[in-house]
Amino acid sequence: MNVAATQYSGKYRALEIYVSGCKGPHCPGCHNSEIWDFDCGTKFDEDMAKFILTKIHLFDNMIDRIWVLGGEPLDQDTGDLSCLFEMLIRTGKEIWLFTRYELKDVPEFILAKCSYVKSGRYDETMVEEKEMYGVTLGSSNQTIYKRGYDY
Repeated sequence: MNVAATQYSGKYRALEIYVSGCKGPHCPGCHNSEIWDFDCGTKFDEDMAKFILTKIHLFDNMIDRIWVLGGEPLDQDTGDLSCLFEMLIRTGKEIWLFTRYELKDVPEFILAKCSYVKSGRYDETMVEEKEMYGVTLGSSNQTIYKRGYDY
């Protein structure tokens, strides 16, 4: 698994972690088409894990949540993905997964570590203002599920 980028969202007080790679079929109008390639970015290894944890530590008072996006997170190697989520859950922050897959298709070992799951493919024919749990969704067919409430 490769990490294409990390960035901070001031609006959502979130550290965003973008993993590269999406098996497709790809969503027309995807806002991250440049990271569909699994070889994009830097390998998630011990050095990358330390980099991410250092970023979380340095900006701890500015980060309430950690978002894992892509590409497509669920198209990644399950061992690497499990390591990433194990590491993130130890931070004590809310963990959000952004995936095109339906909630029923998210592996239990991932669901158990997520505070929220944004589910559903981006559909450029269904773009309208829709907000759930304080987050604006890309298209109206997408849903956010909250652990302990929606699953």
